[in-house]
Formats: sequence, structure tokens, C-alpha cells
Amino acid sequence: MRKSAHTWRLPIRFLWLAIVVVCARTGANAQSTDVFEVASIKPRTGERAAGGPTSPDRFVRGDTTLRDLIRFAFNVQDFQIEGGPAWIASSRFEVNAKAPSAPSGPDGMRALVRRLLEDRFTLRTHVESREMATYDLLVSRGDGRLGEKLRRSTLDCEAIVASGTATADDLARCDLRFRPKMVDGGGRPSIQSMTLIVQGVRLARLATLLQNEVERIVTDKTGLDGTFDLELEFAPQGRRPVGLPGPPSPPSDGPPLATALQEQLGLKLESVRGPVPVIIIERAELPTPD
Repeated sequence: MRKSAHTWRLPIRFLWLAIVVVCARTGANAQSTDVFEVASIKPRTGERAAGGPTSPDRFVRGDTTLRDLIRFAFNVQDFQIEGGPAWIASSRFEVNAKAPSAPSGPDGMRALVRRLLEDRFTLRTHVESREMATYDLLVSRGDGRLGEKLRRSTLDCEAIVASGTATADDLARCDLRFRPKMVDGGGRPSIQSMTLIVQGVRLARLATLLQNEVERIVTDKTGLDGTFDLELEFAPQGRRPVGLPGPPSPPSDGPPLATALQEQLGLKLESVRGPVPVIIIERAELPTPD
């Protein structure tokens, strides 16, 4: 008997979810012999701090929460995490872990961090699908011209990092930078605008970076291959990196993100709907002592 188109679309649509489930539930098991050789997790108090020394074989977070660690380990945004006790977003930790050797790119490091969270925080999760509003990243101009702040690059930072042989200088060139413009927000410093500066990235990477600001999944649909250097100045609206002041109150008069994308990069966001993987926290406990 002939199957309907709908019958075929359903399993195809959720094939990606099965892949994500396998990654979330068995990713650490697939690398069961690959664990950090040394890992320190200590409670953190006092003023918020940003950054910390890093190298290809080290995972360092000077001031972080379990929720932030989950975001990194599973490569998701905050809106893709549900469940867990309240302390996962408030209790702060200093994490310093060293691998036996440099893992193969960000995915290799994420697998190590997932295993660390399972061992030290007794973290248990599963993945569910949610139908949500998302964005497609598109070229905004009919003639295909790009903005002045989006330029073809001779660097390929994804390949450099994945090689496992990147030097400190390579990592510095490929590191993303946020350059804030500060104003006096009624007695406290506030961010007037934020400039994102990256080199040698594919536009799929830009789409991922935009997710923190728009609090939706963003998918690169520009059709543009290769790598780019870019600068994007915009009024911040999403979660701020640790250690940076929040958006001003009243809101900044810097360029809104949608305007900045079109005028500076020649790109735009188009609202659509689609399935989004969500990490469901089944269990989490305060970390075991070092």
C-alpha cells in the first residue's frame, strides 16, 4: 500500500532528535576512557569575575554556575534547559580541569565536561523536542551584496582549533571578542552598545552567537560558503557574559540587533517555527569535594 507523504515526513523530521538524544545520553560513554586527568571544582563567592587562563588541553571557568556548564557541555542556550534545583543557576563555582592531551576541537572538550558533570555533580539528563519560534539567518539584499563589516577571510578558525595543534597565538586570533561601550547608568556603569569581533568563522558560527541575544535557535540559511571576518555593533538585549555589566536602564539607544545586522553585515533574521531540542535535568547534586 502506498504511504502518504506525511507518513514519511514524520520520521525524517525527528531523525535529528534521535542523534541529539544519543549525544546527550551516551556522548560521555563513547569516550569513557577520556576523562580529565586533574579536575578541581571549588565554591566561589564575592564579586563576579570573568575569564581565566586557558590552553587547548585545559577547561577553565573562574566564576560559573552548573547551568552555564550545562550550556557549554551540551552546546545549548539557556532557554533549552529545563528542570533541576534552583541552586544550579545561583551557586557559583571555580572550575579548573586538565585533559591528558588536547581534545579534538570544541566537541571533544564538551564530551570531557559532560563526563565531569556526571561524575562530580551527579548530573542526569534526557532530551525532549519542543515546537518553538526560531530564526533563519538570510542575506537581506536582493542583489546579494554584503555589508561593509562582513568580509571574506583567509583564516579558517574551525579547522585550526579542530587540528588539536593550535598554538596560543592561533587561539588568540580565533577567539571571539566583545568590546563594550560603557555609559553611566545612574550611578553604575552600563553597556551602551556591544561590538562583536570574530575572525575566520563560517556564518553558522555567527548564527549560534546570535542565539544568546534573541533567545531563539538561529539557523544559517544564507547559502554563503567559506569563512568571514566581521564586526557587529548592537544594543545588547540578551544575557551578558560573566563579569560584564548588564544592559542600561532605560534601554540603550545603540543600534537594535535587527538594524545592525542589515546595515553593517547585509543580513537579516526571519521568524519561523520548528522543533528545538531541550535538555531536561533529571538529577543534580552539589559537587563532591576535591
